[in-house]
Amino acid sequence: MIHSSSIPQLNKVLVIGINPANTKMVEVMAKANPAVQFDYATAFEITNINLPNVNLIYMDLYYNTQSTLVTKENSNSIVETANKTAFVGFFFWLQNFLNSNIENYDFVIATYIHLQLADWFQKFKTRRPIFCPDMASARLEDDKLFTKQILSDIGVLTPKFSVLETDSVIEELGKKSFPLVVKTNAMAGPLGTWVFNDDSYKTEIPRLVSKVTNLVKTAHTHPMSIYTEEFINGPEISAHFLCNGTSWKYVGSARDYKKNFDNDTGPNTNGTGCYSPVEYFTEDIKEKVFSYMDKILAYLNNMAVYYKGFMYLGIILDSKNNPYVLEINTRPGTPEILTILDTVDNSNLLENLYRAATGQELLDIESTDIHSVAVGLMIKEFPVPVGGNLLFSSNKPNVINLPQELTFYEHCSIFIGQTCSGFITDTAPSREEASNNIYKYLNTVEMNDFRYRTDIGFLK
Repeated sequence: MIHSSSIPQLNKVLVIGINPANTKMVEVMAKANPAVQFDYATAFEITNINLPNVNLIYMDLYYNTQSTLVTKENSNSIVETANKTAFVGFFFWLQNFLNSNIENYDFVIATYIHLQLADWFQKFKTRRPIFCPDMASARLEDDKLFTKQILSDIGVLTPKFSVLETDSVIEELGKKSFPLVVKTNAMAGPLGTWVFNDDSYKTEIPRLVSKVTNLVKTAHTHPMSIYTEEFINGPEISAHFLCNGTSWKYVGSARDYKKNFDNDTGPNTNGTGCYSPVEYFTEDIKEKVFSYMDKILAYLNNMAVYYKGFMYLGIILDSKNNPYVLEINTRPGTPEILTILDTVDNSNLLENLYRAATGQELLDIESTDIHSVAVGLMIKEFPVPVGGNLLFSSNKPNVINLPQELTFYEHCSIFIGQTCSGFITDTAPSREEASNNIYKYLNTVEMNDFRYRTDIGFLK
């Protein structure tokens, strides 16, 4: 159990999640708190957690959907949210489970963005402390254009942007110079950012806009917009912070690889790998980024929004090492948090999450001398057709005889278009050594329908 003078005794904790970030947090917290019972509600078989104080609860993604939709009373809110995200079974299962069981838990942890946006889920906070940003906070990720305007207004460096009229996108882009950066404020994953160096945008943009529109036509809480952004050619940083409503602590940084192929080429993905810490995130740059966090929280507080949860800033450096904020995300990044948590003293993670959720002073987060690398196992055919319907796939990479020092964090592959099956991670005194250990193993196994980049951890 965990107990200090500032927090109550925690005996049983529920963690809700469907991605490797949640699996990593469960693993870290369970090892550091062997007397605490963790129930991990997830939607897929976890192969790497075998701890006596972790109980796996498999959520039903389908949950007898049709009959439930027809017979359940007073469910307009949850039906609307479920239909928007295609997580029909997941949401019904979770609401019923929490209605019956939430009093059995001292603390609940949920980082999934769609739960942040679900009014029915937020109402459970009246029954138990829940680590999950509220709906007003979640808008920072839900509407990228809204966030860009805030950053611009409060004096945080962000690439210049302009909104395009949807019926004249091609004409307006023709007036701009290459490279063209085109984005949507929809939560469209790898389909949300496009970069063009030639006239291919004339045929690609209409196709991509149509694809995104079909993907998110029932999932929007705001109008969909298309906008251009100033092109900045420089290295990127995912800077993670923990917030308690009025203040923050720096958690760590990661270099995320978004492109599909080696040397950062090809279309964007949800992430092909990463490493932590980032050697070019110097103290001078950190000082500027930390000042951004002060401005962001001050603005939110002034708007009576008290941000409690993980926040990470997607940073890009220009030629003079000025940090520009590309976006704000209201959750720990996958795969970034897999490596970040390996590079800090995470023994107080559970207590810090509780402190954040309840608005208490946060504990310091100390970095170590460890380096960590995560290599993603990608579907060979990406990009594949993307739709809004659920699809459960049992096709998995051939991860067998994994050396003890490596860990495989599996992804929940339930969507058409899921690009990554999971990440293999390793820690070492240097990122090059960690990368070498991972690739030494990968070179010995056949990945079936999956592949991986060969430069994760080597390409800075």
